[in-house]
Amino acid sequence: MLKHTLIILTFLIVFISCGEGKNPTNKINSKTRHIEVSNTEFEIECALTFINTYVDNSNKMNKSIEISDWVNSNSLTTKNFKTELKKIIDDAYEEDPELGLDFDPIFDAQDYPSEGFELESLDKKTNYLTVRGKDWPEFKLTMKVINENGNCLVDGCGVVNIPDSKRASR
Repeated sequence: MLKHTLIILTFLIVFISCGEGKNPTNKINSKTRHIEVSNTEFEIECALTFINTYVDNSNKMNKSIEISDWVNSNSLTTKNFKTELKKIIDDAYEEDPELGLDFDPIFDAQDYPSEGFELESLDKKTNYLTVRGKDWPEFKLTMKVINENGNCLVDGCGVVNIPDSKRASR
């Protein structure tokens, strides 16, 4: 009987002491902070990968994939982004069948930094990012990323799904 009592007391002491000094709230906050940092890095990487692969495609000149085809085949954009881009292009060709768009809606310009982009700022509350040209730092571009089913996707860039108040000034 004494042996069983000692085993139970030892078990209780070990069990209770393992939890001492640990605050479950701090543990949750610590995990939350880690997840936020990871998500922030993931969102930045998602946005930069999208825009810099778009730059790479645009740099190919005559061998580049047409903008709609490139975006539709890209796994980093939302369905909403693809739909809005198509609408912008279709509306432009309806208005002017010969010219269509006279600028690139993703770059929100006719020209772009040919060396790609780097992060300038990120608003964690709204997930709007501002990127700037590596070889043209005055060239800025607004992007928006969202989390959709655990995946970071670009939902706005240039004039596509970016309100006028959020667009980079030219």
